[in-house]
Amino acid sequence: MVRQGIAFDLGGFVITPLIGLVITILIGAFFFVLCVRKFNRADFSTIKVATGMRGGGAPAK
Repeated sequence: MVRQGIAFDLGGFVITPLIGLVITILIGAFFFVLCVRKFNRADFSTIKVATGMRGGGAPAK
């Protein structure tokens, strides 16, 4: 698979497409957890909202 260009050889460890997919999913899950934790700890009380505005930024009628 390495000769065909489908897999990578890193010092004797061959990364196949399936292993690459698993690595990508694990890294994505790790950063997703970090983002969720950071969002849950965020302090939204310091956000200033313009007067006369509704959710989504539409002007109030």
